Amino acid sequence: MKIKDLSSNLITNDCPIERYATAKDAASANTHVYDLVISGLPQDAKPEHVRQIASAKHVVEAIVDHDTIRNICTGNAKLRVRLGDGEDIDTVITNFLRAGLSVQVAKSNPNKKPVFTYQ
Repeated sequence: MKIKDLSSNLITNDCPIERYATAKDAASANTHVYDLVISGLPQDAKPEHVRQIASAKHVVEAIVDHDTIRNICTGNAKLRVRLGDGEDIDTVITNFLRAGLSVQVAKSNPNKKPVFTYQ
């Protein structure tokens, strides 16, 4: 089979590339990302507990601050959630308040250079 014949066979009706081309554009999706600061966590708290309390569809990142010497939670956590259609930040905040925790929406400084970390 010639290379020319192979290229003509690549674009067909069942080609997966065309399915992705018709996918919803990420920029036009109605999503909002929020950074939350949680305090009042117990000493045995884990990131999984914070994710479960948030009960959001998409938790991007959950970081629980630990004392590395005693290996216990310091009581603070940072949470990043992405909320789409039908989800509200007030619902996520209410979930933490019902659990007896303090929560604040983190303020970002636009003049501050962003920090990038690699894990």
